[in-house]
Amino acid sequence: MGLAMPKPVLIGKTFYLRIHIPLDVTERVQGGKISIPVGGAFKVVALKKTVKVSLRTSDPLEAKKRFTEAYTALLQHWDAVRAGPCISISQGLTGPRRGGSRWVGFRF
Repeated sequence: MGLAMPKPVLIGKTFYLRIHIPLDVTERVQGGKISIPVGGAFKVVALKKTVKVSLRTSDPLEAKKRFTEAYTALLQHWDAVRAGPCISISQGLTGPRRGGSRWVGFRF
């Protein structure tokens, strides 16, 4: 038997997104927080072993739309965690400086 695709979960009269955190990113993200888009607003959610957030609807069709939006954001977040930190041009290789970032140029 294969794995079932994730879908909205009905708890009481409200649909929820409830997803397990992938094992390869669990150690890096567990205990943190993430902001997830739900119905045109953002909801801050604690990251435990699972991510659980109310989709704030009892309508199955609306729940599928909101689930897709929130689940896509989660997948993108997991991909970003897997990719590791990025170095911006203003930070250079040494990281940000006190007092904000500064452009360092050469003088001729």
